[in-house]
Order: sequence, then C-alpha cells, then structure tokens
Amino acid sequence: MCTGKTTTLKGGEEGVTVEIGVGLDRDDAGQTLMTAGYGDTDPYSFKITESNGDAVYFQAYVMQDSIRYGGMNDVVKGSYSLGLLTETFVVVNAT
Repeated sequence: MCTGKTTTLKGGEEGVTVEIGVGLDRDDAGQTLMTAGYGDTDPYSFKITESNGDAVYFQAYVMQDSIRYGGMNDVVKGSYSLGLLTETFVVVNAT
C-alpha cells in the first residue's frame, strides 16, 4: 500500500455537499434560518421547491454561509453549503 497513490475501496458513500445560491434578503425567513444553522451543530430539515412544482426534501448541516458582493448595480448574493445527512426525497408536482 506504500505506492504513493490513492486507493479507493468500495463501501459507504462519501458525504455529499450541495451549494445553494440566493439573492440576499435578510428579511427572508428561510435565509435567516440557514444563517442560524451555520452556527448550530444540529441538522436542519429542508424543502426545496423547484420551478416546475416538484419538491425535494432532505436533512443537512449548514456547513458554510457566505456573502458575495459585486459591482454598484449588482444584486448582493448569499451562498450556503449544505452537508447532506439523508437521501433526497422528491415529490413530483407537489403544488
């Protein structure tokens, strides 16, 4: 095993991280909860509604909370990194 190369063994899956980008709105309840979750060690439950009405459910830790500023006329963007703990569950056309 001392070849200097990485060996991959089949077993459990590696942790999955999902990046969520938003137009920053400090009055948005969901963004406020994700910012609070960044400082928390407990997992959070998430529901993401896609533009076609499908809903995706999962549990995750909020691993990162960052703000990206642009030019004078650009929208201030927020970015969250979520460490998934569960499989995602999709409900098709949940609306």
